[in-house]
Amino acid sequence: MSMKSSPLGSIDPSLRGKVVVGISWFEQADYAAARAIMTDDVLPASHDLWLQKARKSEREAQEMGYRTVRAVIDPKTFPAWCAENGFPDIDAKARMAFANHHAAGQIRN
Repeated sequence: MSMKSSPLGSIDPSLRGKVVVGISWFEQADYAAARAIMTDDVLPASHDLWLQKARKSEREAQEMGYRTVRAVIDPKTFPAWCAENGFPDIDAKARMAFANHHAAGQIRN
């Protein structure tokens, strides 16, 4: 996740350490079911490959000074969350919104 390609690169540097970044997270036992409900085809074929990329993204965000929160996606409840929150597609946009929603709930004054 380079500064140029990362959405984190557009955040004001003075907010580092204050901004909580949500990262969509999948439990290994749920990964196949989660991939099956997604309408986009961007998740890696295996949980191991996904986990490697997710940990790298998480580490890079932390190295940039952001707090990270893992937003675990449950494939049984995520479609309902998407529908309730105006996401007709169960895709990367919905996953990002879910992660941001989860992170916002973790902010402590």
